[in-house]
Amino acid sequence: MTDQEYIRQLESTISLQAGQILLLEKKAEQLLLLLQKQGIKKDSHNSHLAPSKDLFSKKRSLREPSTRKSGGQAGHQGHTLEMSVRPDVTIDLKST
Repeated sequence: MTDQEYIRQLESTISLQAGQILLLEKKAEQLLLLLQKQGIKKDSHNSHLAPSKDLFSKKRSLREPSTRKSGGQAGHQGHTLEMSVRPDVTIDLKST
């Protein structure tokens, strides 16, 4: 293959690739317009937004609300560990 033939082959490859690039750019532009028309909402799953900025996808708890207040319930007897009269080990924590 001579240099002239090789150059012609490269030029034809370049022109084919340029045509493909134009087609792909048009297709990308059409897809972007379609996305804008559909109004796809962005959140932390499909953009760079932080999860704290998700405005419309609040997850609901499956737990049913209780009628009781949170914390210890009135009338429930607690359990406290009593101090031993004779401990097995005594550690002096005072620094001397």
